[in-house]
Amino acid sequence: MSEIEYIPMKLFLIQYQSTRSRKQQSKKELSRQTSVALPKISEDSSGSFIELSCLCRCLSFVLLDDSSLESTTREIARLTVDNIFGAYYPSVSSNTPYTQQSKVTLCIEDIQVDNQMYGYSCYDFPVVLIRRESAGQSHSLLEDFDRLHVIEKITYVKPNSIAVIDVSLCTVMNDRSVKVEKLDLALKPLSAFVEDRLVYDFLKIVDTFIPIQLTVRPPKSVNLWCMLPCSVKETAILFKYPIRLKHFSIQSLDVNLSVHAYLKLFISSDNTPLSFSNFELENVLMSSQRLFNQLSMHYITGAIFRTGWVVGSLEMFGNPAGLVKSIGTGVTDLVYKPYAGLKKGPGAFIGGLHSGVKSLFKNVSAGTIKSITNLASSLSRNLDRLSMDQDHTERQEEARRRRPEGVADGLQKGLTGFGISLLGAVAGLADQPIQAITGNESDTATPGERATEFVTGFGKGIVGVVTKPIGGAAEFVSQTGQGFLHGAGLSKMLSQRYPLINKNIDRSQSRSGVLKYISKMLQSLPNTELLVALEAKQIVSSELQADVCLLLTSELVFIVDCEYDVQQQAFAVVDIDCEVSDDSMLRILVNEDGQNNVESADSSKDRIVAFIGELDQFRREKSAESMDVSSSSIGDIRYDFNVDQAVYRQQFVDLFYLAKHRAQGKGFLL
Repeated sequence: MSEIEYIPMKLFLIQYQSTRSRKQQSKKELSRQTSVALPKISEDSSGSFIELSCLCRCLSFVLLDDSSLESTTREIARLTVDNIFGAYYPSVSSNTPYTQQSKVTLCIEDIQVDNQMYGYSCYDFPVVLIRRESAGQSHSLLEDFDRLHVIEKITYVKPNSIAVIDVSLCTVMNDRSVKVEKLDLALKPLSAFVEDRLVYDFLKIVDTFIPIQLTVRPPKSVNLWCMLPCSVKETAILFKYPIRLKHFSIQSLDVNLSVHAYLKLFISSDNTPLSFSNFELENVLMSSQRLFNQLSMHYITGAIFRTGWVVGSLEMFGNPAGLVKSIGTGVTDLVYKPYAGLKKGPGAFIGGLHSGVKSLFKNVSAGTIKSITNLASSLSRNLDRLSMDQDHTERQEEARRRRPEGVADGLQKGLTGFGISLLGAVAGLADQPIQAITGNESDTATPGERATEFVTGFGKGIVGVVTKPIGGAAEFVSQTGQGFLHGAGLSKMLSQRYPLINKNIDRSQSRSGVLKYISKMLQSLPNTELLVALEAKQIVSSELQADVCLLLTSELVFIVDCEYDVQQQAFAVVDIDCEVSDDSMLRILVNEDGQNNVESADSSKDRIVAFIGELDQFRREKSAESMDVSSSSIGDIRYDFNVDQAVYRQQFVDLFYLAKHRAQGKGFLL
């Protein structure tokens, strides 16, 4: 499930002007206040126009997981967007008569996607997507921002926005239809952090949100369209409603990509620079699928052209691309900053020279230490996997997620990890053979098999004697280097925008899913169409009520015990009556001739008769094991149920009689 957590929003400006003199005066005042050239405003037949702007300070979407049996819901991911500004305003005059041009602009100042599962699972990155340049405090708006003209607001907000979307609209005055003519998208540089574990787990969670179609309902009328395959139908719909645009463009995009993949070996890349050129199309008339294919090919081709940077950014090689980039940045600053200061005077030249030397030393030292640290970290992770000791690998991964905050903290964690690796190497000689023998609990294992397991475990211990100390030494170098980088301010630690929030839920108040009843209780029936599932309380006595669920199908009525999740009784709709009693109870009345079976010549009816008989036998067997929630047996005439909402009671009764009339061959089809 998803929810919107925080939406502080303010509507800034709605202007409606109808006289030409007031518009001319407004243009003169705006020309004195800003240097932006204002476009000519289009007018309709009444000489009026509408301008609208809206600012949302913060918007946060939270994806929660409540599918587990725990008593708390866990946050999975959180999308946080800051300072969302949207504006609608007239555009330049159109040469086409009876049309009005307008524009819609959407500016987003900052965006961040957090991995909220980072705190309690085996993930390396707390952040998935973040702005590269400044992830700190958001850009402060002017105090008199409310008083600015719409175009002035857009001019002020655009330079600092991470995403800008411009949409040009054309309104036809005759039929008041609105058409999208132009679509432009611009993005600032981003940093993305991807790991295969998070992708796999996220896809599994998303898969739980997709309902599974358990039955295929036959079409009521057979025609050519129903006989076509789904792929043909989708293609026909795509071509029937194509995308029509005069201009479509996505500006150039720069992304720093960091990837962690746990394959046969641990493969990772650190801040791989990916640059994608502009994507522009004119006079677009194509299906959405074709447009998506062109976008995919454009960005895949751009990534292929950067293959050298991808290979050079691998941590197993020490990230030489990052080292070269850092050295290049330092050398550029050493040359450019003194030259820029020389134009201003001798004092500025000395200051520029000092700043350039400082930048060179900072970038060279940071690039060198980061390269050594990444190489040591990759070597340590791969050696831990080669040790074939799952407990040792998980213990080391847990220690790596606690990043050192300074040099002293890095030394402490590095020495601790190195010592644990030495102890694990020595203890593995005895522990691995014991685990190999005790891991096989089969009593039929022969002495030869147990000897083979012992030798295998001893071999793992020997491998651990070699790999664990070397991996611990590499982890010591990695932790110390990370502590130095963080302590000296040469590297920035990523953090989630908001802390993890767990919400307690009462599982006793949760409703059962309709798909559960269809898959668990109705699959053996000829028709699994479930009309309604109504939760109620069955009146057992004057002081006792039992939680049940009434399931109404087109041919049967089930009474299901919610506590034990088992079926209690089942009746054919033609053998019972349903009504609302005088005391607002939902009442089921059983006819004398149809308490246990239904006589019908139809083959499907025979299957229903057999199904009811099996359910009745199952109920009698189950009643000896579980609590009897009903004091009435199947021979009783009346069953009373308490339903909270009157509209639900009446709806159940109405649907029941529709189903009964259809089963009897009269009335309207259900």
